[in-house]
Amino acid sequence: MNCIRDPGRPFRVTMIHITANNGFSTPRGIHVGSTRSEVIGTYGEPDIHYGDALYYKTDSGVNLVFHMRNGRVASMNLGWDA
Repeated sequence: MNCIRDPGRPFRVTMIHITANNGFSTPRGIHVGSTRSEVIGTYGEPDIHYGDALYYKTDSGVNLVFHMRNGRVASMNLGWDA
């Protein structure tokens, strides 16, 4: 987890990197281990395809990156604009 520290403000999370199916999921239920078709069925076609990664930018300012291996989510990043 990355945090930005501003002396006049409390810590805030800017990115979470999840590498295991450990109970964390997106608000729509995608987690490490979800299939590529589940991701696309849930979020639609990604904004960017880069290698085996699917990148999405949501209207709420959250960026989602799903790193795929063998057709399944191997890790994912949830990031907020800093």
